[in-house]
Amino acid sequence: MHLSLYTLLYSAINLRDCQSIKEVQEKLKKGIGRELIVGWGFDHEQFQEKRMPTRKDLDT
Repeated sequence: MHLSLYTLLYSAINLRDCQSIKEVQEKLKKGIGRELIVGWGFDHEQFQEKRMPTRKDLDT
């Protein structure tokens, strides 16, 4: 694995277990203060809302 990819994934927030957009929002709060917040692993089909998070959802 390329070093920069490893660094990105190591610092990314794991969203695999999220069952709703609200859970994604809560987990992403861990990244407040970072220059870049990266989340990975979510499946929007498993969300209660059955949709992708919008920019508004993520900026909340």
